[in-house]
Amino acid sequence: FNLRFGVLDKLKSDFNDKRDRCVQIRQLELLDSEMWSEVMKRLSELILACFGFYIMNMEDEVKKIEAQKSLPGWNFCSYFSVKESMALNYISMKMFDESLIIYEELDA
Repeated sequence: FNLRFGVLDKLKSDFNDKRDRCVQIRQLELLDSEMWSEVMKRLSELILACFGFYIMNMEDEVKKIEAQKSLPGWNFCSYFSVKESMALNYISMKMFDESLIIYEELDA
């Protein structure tokens, strides 16, 4: 029994830097709907946080490419590729309005 808490503590020390990323599910709680709703809530929060971080990095990449727009040899294809990748990621998250905004920016 002590071993389980030791493993859980080790996982928490390795993965819980700023967010609570580890959840303990005991066998007695497997049928507890409240526990599962908490797990799903945490999971969706972490997925959205990861998605937000990914989009921030892509926006930074777009800004870098846009900053080089006036330089000779600027490549529209790489700009288009990053913007379309962002739009497709929004589509995969069912965020259609954000995706449409990006496609309208590309069309302008």
